Amino acid sequence: LFERIRPLTAMTVALASDKSPTDQKHALRMLVAAFMQYSWHLVNVIEGANMPPISIGYTAWIARGFLELRVLLQYVLQSEENGSRFMSDALNDGVESVRAFLSPATRHPELAGLAEEGRKCIADALKTAPRTGAAAAHLNTGRIAADLGIGEYFRLLNKLLSKLLHPTALSVFVTQMPEKWQPILDSILKNALEEASSFLTRIEEYRATNRTLPPTES
Repeated sequence: LFERIRPLTAMTVALASDKSPTDQKHALRMLVAAFMQYSWHLVNVIEGANMPPISIGYTAWIARGFLELRVLLQYVLQSEENGSRFMSDALNDGVESVRAFLSPATRHPELAGLAEEGRKCIADALKTAPRTGAAAAHLNTGRIAADLGIGEYFRLLNKLLSKLLHPTALSVFVTQMPEKWQPILDSILKNALEEASSFLTRIEEYRATNRTLPPTES
């Protein structure tokens, strides 16, 4: 798996250096960069020795990340319009986040300045941002998964992983069962690896048909 990840660095460089990138390519670069970050966390878990019970939540977070990234990647690869919709959603989220940090109810002095800078950056980005779906509801990964034909799989797995990565009654209960930690971790890691492999397969197919990117073996 890690040998297949190595060429992604060259891919992100190629996408970043594109003189006239499409919204779809912008979205792909963001998704690949996020995938590489989650891969680092995956290595951190796999190579960790005597992992504490908190690693169950950490591993569930990683597995859910790969699951959602795979779904979003399939969505973005479907069309240029979907790439624009994804970029619009990122900007919409940014606007909402900045608004929350600048509101009197949540403002912290050490964050207010950063939030103001973020507001200016987003305002500049919105001037040339894709308009597709800008006023629509946020993207829903569950609905996207359903459209891709894996709605029930996504719903059940996402629900389980969410219960383990948050301090729910289930995740708290699991930490009191040390003899059960490793089988649970092994199962979650297996799923994370499967989703990571699925993501890479789709990226490799994209690379093979896009002549503006370095060859897969680079």
